[in-house]
Amino acid sequence: MPTEVQNYHQEVMERLPAILPFTPHSHCEEQDTVPIGFMEKIEELKNILLRDAAPVIFVSGEQLSGKTTLMNQVYKDIDVRNHFKIRSKIDMSKTRCLSDLLRAVLKHEERETNSMYPDAIDELKIIEEIQRTFRTVGNRYLMVMDDVDDTSSLHVLRHVLGGWEGKIVCLTRNTRIQYEELHAKVEIRPLELAYQLQLLVHVAFLNADDTPAPVAVDRNNDVQ
Repeated sequence: MPTEVQNYHQEVMERLPAILPFTPHSHCEEQDTVPIGFMEKIEELKNILLRDAAPVIFVSGEQLSGKTTLMNQVYKDIDVRNHFKIRSKIDMSKTRCLSDLLRAVLKHEERETNSMYPDAIDELKIIEEIQRTFRTVGNRYLMVMDDVDDTSSLHVLRHVLGGWEGKIVCLTRNTRIQYEELHAKVEIRPLELAYQLQLLVHVAFLNADDTPAPVAVDRNNDVQ
């Protein structure tokens, strides 16, 4: 194999692990770009949040399938931001106890910069502060619980927020998670073949200015 070809082959192979198993979670260079193959899922989740009656939504998929990326795209959507007056993200892997969970609720996007930092609030006053916050900021909330293993913390959070209207989104790798109350599900599956090929070209081949090579995908799964 000629040296130039061998070097290029090695360079491409070094990029390939980044796209296996062909998931779209990190393959968009610009912040406002929709990840490859995610448009339908974004619209599905957005419609559930804005129009569906289900107060709880489970977004499930394998590790690195793009659950957090999907949620981030919807979370920053202008319609979603206008609809929900209080929005918070809760990393369940860093939540050790009830007070951690409730403090995460108070770290919402609309929190005033001069307000008391949630970690400094006494444990006995956290629920009181949540009630005050919801009365002041608004009563429609969006809570995103990332890395959910079971529904125990979900039940607690719904109980605490029971007096207000809102949605709780649970991002989980557990596709068989059980929840008896009203809920909706969004499942992230492996990319279709057309999107896999698009992603392969996107990562493996670059233009002269080091930007990803353009690729067109049609409904017949043909990549051009």
